[in-house]
Amino acid sequence: MRDWWLIKDTFQSEREDLIKKLTQKFDDLRQKEMDLENSYQNFSRHVEHDFREVYNKLVEYQERLEKRKEEYGLEEKFMGEIKKIQNNKVKLNVGGRIFYTSTITLNKVPGNLLAKIVTEHEPEVDGAWFIDRDNTHFSLILNFLRDNELPQYVREDPEIMDELLQEAEYYGIHDLTSLRWTELPRVTQEELETLYPHPSSRKKDTVFILERKDLSGLDFSGYNISPRSSFHGSNLERANFAEAHFVFEFESQVNFTYCCLKGTMLPEEGTSYRSPGVYFNLTDADKDEIIYTSY
Repeated sequence: MRDWWLIKDTFQSEREDLIKKLTQKFDDLRQKEMDLENSYQNFSRHVEHDFREVYNKLVEYQERLEKRKEEYGLEEKFMGEIKKIQNNKVKLNVGGRIFYTSTITLNKVPGNLLAKIVTEHEPEVDGAWFIDRDNTHFSLILNFLRDNELPQYVREDPEIMDELLQEAEYYGIHDLTSLRWTELPRVTQEELETLYPHPSSRKKDTVFILERKDLSGLDFSGYNISPRSSFHGSNLERANFAEAHFVFEFESQVNFTYCCLKGTMLPEEGTSYRSPGVYFNLTDADKDEIIYTSY
């Protein structure tokens, strides 16, 4: 019986040792499993981080490539324009002075005389097209064709502007001739009637001296306009003279020289608002769109 209890105690002790070892092994395996899971998560994070980093670098590289491609396209286009200009180089002899430009520049304003000369006529022996005009302001004309603008000092000098605009009129560069009517001092309808009150009698004439003014859209109805009046260089676009009485005087004409008369309403010759013998001086005016009324 004593042996039985001895065997039982020994078995019990070994059983407990075995359970402890199995428990320890299980704990070790669970710890390894947790370590493996942590390692996997860390690995996944590293892989995801590295993937995003590589992806962002690829996107950045692609953007740089696209930008370089666009820059190259612009450079290629610019070089093409330069080559095109070089292939269309034009040599002009204006009053004895040589100027170089291109057919692209000369055609900026369609139908101008310079473009027609180059396309419809052969150059001289030296390869230049000769133009018998004063060359003082010709560089300003070419620069206007290139850039569509004039230096401020030119705009502010009436003498230069008059000379330049005469040349522009000759060459048919209408975009330049229209600049004469920009930045003119504006006269409102109220200011007009303050400067020139309506006459109390139909027999009283008004002599208007309104030169180099912006008179666009003004209504001159009811005035008796003396032929000694001068609107030289003014912008009279859409101004209404249809019901203004133009009075006759010997050796006098209403001065509309160098005026913008686009859409301007003027009484037709022989109508009740225009006395017999009344003529308008329209020298160098923009007169193609005048509206003559027959009231």
